[in-house]
Amino acid sequence: MRIDINEIKNAINNNKKLKFNYGGLPREVEPYIYGEVNSKENTQIHAYQTGGKSLQSELGWRNFRIADISNLEILNENFACQVDYDPDKTNFTHIVVKVKK
Repeated sequence: MRIDINEIKNAINNNKKLKFNYGGLPREVEPYIYGEVNSKENTQIHAYQTGGKSLQSELGWRNFRIADISNLEILNENFACQVDYDPDKTNFTHIVVKVKK
């Protein structure tokens, strides 16, 4: 199933949490950036994972490839900006939308 990019952009613009499956695991995240990493074919979100499961032992900052996300749901739950959020310290080559500090 194709992801509606406008839903992701709206979630970022309105500081809404997202829930989705990634790598076969459920994730709950605060999305901060949507954009490209090295090419238009490699769109990603930069997010702070707050819940669900992860292959890494701790939750925290992650990049998620849009092509690998499934079952996307916007939660009716706002988030406050993480204190260590810095859009200049990411590997994005083109940022389409980002959370404003």
